[in-house]
Amino acid sequence: MLPGWFGARMEAEAREGAAKPAVAPWHKRGEFWTALILLVILAKPAYHIGVTYNLWQPLTRPANVPARARFYATPNDEAWFDCTIDRARDVNPCTAWDSDGRVIARGKFRLIDKHRAADASELHPSMVKRYPGGHHPELAWIELYGKDGLFSNRLVPVDDAGRPLESFGITLR
Repeated sequence: MLPGWFGARMEAEAREGAAKPAVAPWHKRGEFWTALILLVILAKPAYHIGVTYNLWQPLTRPANVPARARFYATPNDEAWFDCTIDRARDVNPCTAWDSDGRVIARGKFRLIDKHRAADASELHPSMVKRYPGGHHPELAWIELYGKDGLFSNRLVPVDDAGRPLESFGITLR
């Protein structure tokens, strides 16, 4: 006999012949396996949606893209960006790679209308506008996210004196 309340309850249940319903262990319950299957099915689409909407970074990157580079995606473009602020020269040194790890933009950049480097609050790349033909990463432009959306501002390449390099026009469709 067990002492106290617990013992009295056990004796009462035994006298009444009440049997406790058997509960299956957690790994034998259908709810567990259903939830696990749904998690597996939904994980990959959720991962890709999160990467596409810049909620998190991809799990892998091309071999030649450094760990400090950040991935940004738009509906029509995706790239890895490594942009910093060089306060002494008042430029933004940037390199951008496509999803295969090819350099698509490289050099020193400044904001197009302000003729200065973007500060930390402005330096949010959204896409690269490549020079026609795509063979001159030193002449690419970098579009920046901002309060006005994907193309709120633009970084243009500059020479060592801070003068803009050759410009080109692009019509977005």
